[in-house]
Amino acid sequence: MKNIPAFTLLASLSLFLTGCNPGRGRLHKPESYTWKNVRIVGGGFVDGFVYHPEVKGLVYARTDMGGAYRRDSAEGDWTPLMDWVSYEDVNLMGVETIALDPNDPDKLYMACGTYSNDRAPDGEILRSSDRGETFERTKVPFKMGGNENGRGNGERMTVDPNNGNILYLGTRHAGLWRSTDGAVTWQKVESFPGIKETVPDSIKERQRRRYWSFAMTGSGIVSVICDPASAQRGAGS
Repeated sequence: MKNIPAFTLLASLSLFLTGCNPGRGRLHKPESYTWKNVRIVGGGFVDGFVYHPEVKGLVYARTDMGGAYRRDSAEGDWTPLMDWVSYEDVNLMGVETIALDPNDPDKLYMACGTYSNDRAPDGEILRSSDRGETFERTKVPFKMGGNENGRGNGERMTVDPNNGNILYLGTRHAGLWRSTDGAVTWQKVESFPGIKETVPDSIKERQRRRYWSFAMTGSGIVSVICDPASAQRGAGS
């Protein structure tokens, strides 16, 4: 053990005692705090939270590559909704957007697909009538990008508040789509203008060097909203 000069030892001891004394020095008595554990039950960046407008405490969270989760109350746990996804369908774990029916709290819709590059499969729409306990699936002829640029900009899919059978979905590269049968089938809205974004070459090159080829395209339509005052119940907004 190295020899410590006496004046250094005394100075250190003085500073320590001063810091421990709440009435002296610049340090204050620490406030009491109760520490608790936080249970991490999934991975991925949380892109957004979607609250049901009529049911207090009912909220969903979507992630870029870790699936989706539901919370039924302010004090409740987060329930994973996609543990059933197999390795072959792992691309679905990137949740692009979530939509809820404001008039039916049991209805849940999710547009899923992690990447939109050439190697990734097309996306799917998952629909549930029991708040995500079970799902039915519809394949769509375009790709999603749940783990791509613009993933946290907003909800691309919405349920018409005046007619729960009607949904709209804004995509990254295929324009605006609409369903009139509760997300079972989808048709492109041809009258809606196409949105194309030009990514600067400097960004493309930087992303290419970092193997981010999936991020070299635009974000497309990042948010869709219906105006409930534009129609009566039962009619399309």
